[in-house]
Amino acid sequence: MDPVRCFVALDVSDSVRTALGETVDGLKRVVDGVRWVRPENVHLTLKFLGDVDRSRLTSVASVLSAIENSQAVRLRLTSLGGFPRRDRARVIWVGLDGYLDPLNRLQPTVETQMEEQGFSRETRDFRPHLTVGRARKSPVQIPDIPVSEVGFEGSVVSLIQSRIQPAGAVYTPIEAISLAGA
Repeated sequence: MDPVRCFVALDVSDSVRTALGETVDGLKRVVDGVRWVRPENVHLTLKFLGDVDRSRLTSVASVLSAIENSQAVRLRLTSLGGFPRRDRARVIWVGLDGYLDPLNRLQPTVETQMEEQGFSRETRDFRPHLTVGRARKSPVQIPDIPVSEVGFEGSVVSLIQSRIQPAGAVYTPIEAISLAGA
C-alpha cells in the first residue's frame, strides 16, 4: 500500500487569504503556542479522507464529477472561533455565513459520494469554517479580534493531497472541478 493523505475542499479567493493573513497577524501578537496556517493553504474542508491508497485516487477523483452541477457557494467571513471551545481551543478558525443553502447541499453530497467509495461517514455536524491555526501543546484562549467580513464565491472543489513537512503542510491538487454558475 502506498497511501496518500487527502481531503476534498472548496477553494477560497485571494481576498479571503489576504483578510485572514491580517487576522492571523493580529492573533500572533497576543496568542502564543500556535502553529499558524499559511494563507495559501487556507480552504474549506468538505470531507477529510485520510490515507488513500494511490491505486484508488482515480476512482476517488472521479467522484467530483457527481458534484460539478452543484451551485457555486457565496459566503463571507464572520468571527473567530475554536474547537472544542473558544476558551480552550486546539483549533482556531474563522466562521462563515452567507447564502448557505448551496453549501448545505454540496457538503452532504460529497459525504455520501465518498461513503459510497468506502470512506467512513463523519459523525460530527458540519460547521463551515476556515482553520487559521492549531495549538501546539496546550489549548489557547481566543481573544476578541475583529475579522474583515470579506465575501467570496466558492466555485472550485478540489481533491487535495496533504504532505506533512517540518515547515508545515504542503498541499497539491490532484483533481479540481468548477461548480455551476462559476
